[in-house]
Amino acid sequence: MKRVFFALLSLLSAEAVIAEPIKVALTFDDGYDHHLTLVAPLLEKYGYRGAFNIVSENIGNLAGRLSWDGVRELKRRGHAVYNHSCTHANLERLIEAGRTNEAKREIEAASASIARELGEAPKVFCFPYNAAGCVRACAGCRHVADAGESRQFRRRDGAWRRGVTRWPY
Repeated sequence: MKRVFFALLSLLSAEAVIAEPIKVALTFDDGYDHHLTLVAPLLEKYGYRGAFNIVSENIGNLAGRLSWDGVRELKRRGHAVYNHSCTHANLERLIEAGRTNEAKREIEAASASIARELGEAPKVFCFPYNAAGCVRACAGCRHVADAGESRQFRRRDGAWRRGVTRWPY
């Protein structure tokens, strides 16, 4: 894992010789405990911060996952903490099956838990399973907006993109 970080950090340090700065989001999903003990210290050593997308019902409830104290510590150290749903359900499948209320609950319940535990609602939602279909269906976008989150991350055509909830696809 360290080798991957060193390669990425080498690329980022090349920014000084490039006319336009490189912008990269370093995201880590699901709220594993090594995000606090390994990933965050390595990022901090080189002056970077990460975006940690947490599954709220797993926090403090599954072995190998962060506790809420660990999540608060990430935030205290300057890392971003974002919503990755309540149970990591496949929202695209829920929406396709007509279970939009469940999809909405996944987003809103996680947002409420994060707000309660961290003192502020997350600003970003990261779809589990890179469910770009939720964005195309617009139902996912509507639920993200209803939860008060202004942006979402998802994967499209093999590359990470960040999109605003108004995107029509």
